[in-house]
This record gives sequence, C-alpha cells and structure tokens, in this order.
Amino acid sequence: MKNILPFLKLIRWPNLLIMAIILVVLRYGFLLPLGFETSLNPLWHSLFILVTLLLAAGGNAVNDAHDVNADRINKPVKMIIGKGITRDGALFIGQFLLLLGAILGLVLGYFNEMLTFSYIFALSALLLWFYATTLKKTPFLGNLLIAFLAGLMVFNEAIFDVLYTLKTGDRAIQLQAVYVIMAVSAFSFLLTLSRELIKDLQDIEGDRAAGYKTLPITSGTLFPKILAILLVMLVAAAIGVLAYKTILAHDWVSSIYLILFVLVPLLYVIVKIAPASSPKALGRISSIIKLVMLTGTIAVLVFTISLRLAF
Repeated sequence: MKNILPFLKLIRWPNLLIMAIILVVLRYGFLLPLGFETSLNPLWHSLFILVTLLLAAGGNAVNDAHDVNADRINKPVKMIIGKGITRDGALFIGQFLLLLGAILGLVLGYFNEMLTFSYIFALSALLLWFYATTLKKTPFLGNLLIAFLAGLMVFNEAIFDVLYTLKTGDRAIQLQAVYVIMAVSAFSFLLTLSRELIKDLQDIEGDRAAGYKTLPITSGTLFPKILAILLVMLVAAAIGVLAYKTILAHDWVSSIYLILFVLVPLLYVIVKIAPASSPKALGRISSIIKLVMLTGTIAVLVFTISLRLAF
C-alpha cells in the first residue's frame, strides 16, 4: 500500500477517473441507449479507455519529473517526487506508460482495421513528452497543446467508435452522434484551456523560479485572467442557450440539471477569477472547472434518460 499510494498520486488518479467516466458515459450513457451503431465491441472499447488512461497517466508522470524545481515552491506538501518516488523513477514510469499506451493503441487499431487512426495515440504520447520537456516552459503554446489533447481524447470516442459506422449505418443518424461528441470535445477543450491558464496563475512563483516563461510571467496576471474569463463565459453562454432550449422543450429534468450543476458553477467561476490572487483561491477555481467537465459530460446521460422517458 505504501508503494501504490505515491504511484496513484503521481499519475493523478482522480483526473484519470474523471476521464474514464466521461468515455463510459459517451458510449454507455449516450451511443448505445439511443441506438447508435458502434465499431468497437465492449472488450476493445475497454482497451480504448485503458490506452487513453495510460497516455494521460504517463503524461502526468513525465510532467512531474520535469517539474521538480517548480513544484518545490508551488506545492511542497503535495509534491510526490522525493517522498516515495525518485525523479528517475517517475521519469521511467512516465516513459513506460506512454510507450505502453502507444503500443496498445496500435494493437487496437490493427485488429479493428483502424491502424491509420491509431497513430493518433503514438502522436499523443510524443506530444505529451514534448510538452513536459519543452512546450510547458513557453507562453500559451503549452496551454493550447494540453487543451487540444484533452479535447482529442474525448473526440477519439467518435473517431474509434462511430466514424467507421458511417460506411455501414445510416450516415445522417450516425453523424448526429459525431456532432454531440464533437460538442463535448469542444466543451472539454475550452474548459481545459481556461483551467490551464488558472493553473499557470496559481504556479507563477515556482514557475518563475524554475525559469519558465508562462503567460502570467511574460504578460502579467491581468491578460490570462481576462482570457480565462472569456473562455468560461463562452462555455456558459452555450450552456445557457442549451438550457433555454430544454425549457422550451419542457425537458425540466435536463434544464434543472444544466442550470444547477453546470451553469451556476460556471457563473461562480467567472465571478471569482478576477479577485482571486492566492494559490489556494486559484486552486479552488481550478478544481471547480475540473468538476464541471465531469458534470457537463454527465448532462449527456441526463438528456438520454429524459429522451428515453419521453418515449
């Protein structure tokens, strides 16, 4: 148990759990209950989820291994490396998980006639390594890359489980599923980008000491705060429109859920970003955004249940 706890903290298991729930909800709470065709059987889809989690876990471990100097200042209490896992150990774990994820992704693609698309996993592994070693230290580009990969990991559900059915199933119906997953992917991209900006604000002291050139360091704290607020406002506006449409459709369960568990937390974040200055306050905002990523995806499940009950 003593050995497993540092490992779980290193790979950030709560984030992995949220990611797994999102992918499970998209397939078992949306695609299958509404009768959409899927490409992967349950076993292969489980491997798809495992590959996604391995890549994310590997990226987290490699990132922490290269973030030691900054983390000594930013999170001395929560820091894992040096308290149960050495830096070299974390680096090895990260590299191994990234490589294993890329290989299993190729296996998934090969046996399901999706080899071309499965290179996405290998590319994601390389990009996660490039982020941790190089791009994290540059203003905004690192934030964009992580947000892009977060959105891609969601959209992979459409790529591997839906796109191939366009050849055999009803194209118009299957495209509706692709559009819904694309919307969830955009939701994840925008919130991840705003959260990455908040995290850079939270970690500004350690990042400056480590020689990083993040956006808050190069441009000051005002611009990233404004940008984060605009991103969250964009998501909140989209959720507001969606909630309004559910009200017009008399879908009270979905509308109440969207307002209470997605829109209200987003509005709270918008109000709190500007005055937040301490790492604790910024960390709280970051946690709320992460939680909304989950509740926002679960909204798809709520829509599905409401739709099934209506018919």
